[in-house]
Amino acid sequence: MDENSDIPGGFPTDSNAQGSTLAASSSLSSTNNREPSKLHQLFTSAFRFAGDSLIYLVVVPFFILYKVIGLVLVVLVGYAAPVIRKIQQNRHYKLVKKRNDPTDVARRFVMGFDEVIGNTVGSGTFEADTGSEETAGNERTQTSEREGDDILGSEVALGAETNPTTSDVVGSLGYTDYPNHLIGQSQELEIERPDFLECAYSQALYLVKKEARWLLLYIHSTEHESTEGFIKDVLINQTFLKFVRDHKFLCWGGDIKESESFQVANQFKVNRLPFLGLMCLTVNQTPTASGIQQSAPVLSLVCKIQGSSSVDEVIGRMNRAYEKFNPTVASLRADYEKQYQSRLMRKLQDNAYDKSLRRDKERRLQRERKRKEEEEKVIREKKRKQWIRWRGSILKPEATERGQFARVAIRMPDGHREQFKFDKECSLEELYGYVENKLEGKDIGEGEVSKPEGYEFAYPFKIVSVMPRTEIPVDESTKMEEYNLVYPSGNVIVELTE
Repeated sequence: MDENSDIPGGFPTDSNAQGSTLAASSSLSSTNNREPSKLHQLFTSAFRFAGDSLIYLVVVPFFILYKVIGLVLVVLVGYAAPVIRKIQQNRHYKLVKKRNDPTDVARRFVMGFDEVIGNTVGSGTFEADTGSEETAGNERTQTSEREGDDILGSEVALGAETNPTTSDVVGSLGYTDYPNHLIGQSQELEIERPDFLECAYSQALYLVKKEARWLLLYIHSTEHESTEGFIKDVLINQTFLKFVRDHKFLCWGGDIKESESFQVANQFKVNRLPFLGLMCLTVNQTPTASGIQQSAPVLSLVCKIQGSSSVDEVIGRMNRAYEKFNPTVASLRADYEKQYQSRLMRKLQDNAYDKSLRRDKERRLQRERKRKEEEEKVIREKKRKQWIRWRGSILKPEATERGQFARVAIRMPDGHREQFKFDKECSLEELYGYVENKLEGKDIGEGEVSKPEGYEFAYPFKIVSVMPRTEIPVDESTKMEEYNLVYPSGNVIVELTE
């Protein structure tokens, strides 16, 4: 018995126990060293192949597509961002431009004026389609910028250049019945008021300058305490309105908060509102040893009314200025009308001269065209006769050998009959050549018999068989013996086509 067998908890050390331990260890080792079955290996290989295929066929393409889409989006965003930014900037610029357009500014002033006096009917005059307003406003702005964008001084020189008449310019502003529409516009409103021009200040100066008119300027501030009272006591007073219409003043108004009106107020050194002013063309006369010299006409402010005033005072001051300067204005207007009539006469004469030149040129071209047509006609007729002579010279003689010809009876357009024996080897075009030679061969006279170059002859007739009625073609490739309507015999009719 082993000495460790008496120790409590000790493992037995006898030979049986050691044998069983060795057997269990040997069994476990043999189990671990045993290879997996073939089915297990097959399933393992299939699962591994499916996993690799899924990675290469699905995951990798999706990853590549993801990278490509990301790159494309980066490129598109890089190109699109400046375009979108530019579009937004242009949109903002158009909105700002619309708010600052002189026509829209003038329209806002007129609508604000109507609100102050309580005009409700007049709002329909200004509520037009937005698209048409923008288009008309752009055209008026361009005209204003071209014609008088820099005319803001109190005295503007009257140039001698030729420009459209006031009726043309006012027509571009939307007034079709000039000047009656300008004078009677407020009659359509519930409360009558001055007929303010809906245009830029520079364009109003242009209208006044070109036809020697009077211009009434009005500038106010909606926040000024005297504005509403001045409007109701003076501007819509029937006496004042009658005075304006009788003297045919053009009226332009503005609010001091607008840039253009503010510039006009600074130009005329306005220090109190509301402001009324009268402008017209004036001349400076300077006495010299040789006589009185007169300067070029300039636009000047001849009456300036600042702050609140009674209607009688306003009319009195304006009437004095009108009586003082209107003779000069009337004289200039007469000169303008004379110049206008002179320009119109010159224009009519120039138009008549240009029309005469165009008519002479057209006649000359027509004669030249007719001459060329006649020459071409002579050349074509010459080549036609030459071709007929050539075709008659190469006609084959009448066949006499039995069985070798096609006997054709031909009824001519004049009713008489011809009969000819054509060689069966001849083409169908030979029949047409024979008929043409019979019709015109005797009338073409003598001349060159060679075939004309570059000329295509068209037979002025057609040949049809009697029974059945069939048109015989002008065919150089088909022989007589191949066409049973004429071989061995035929009966045909010649019909003119021209």
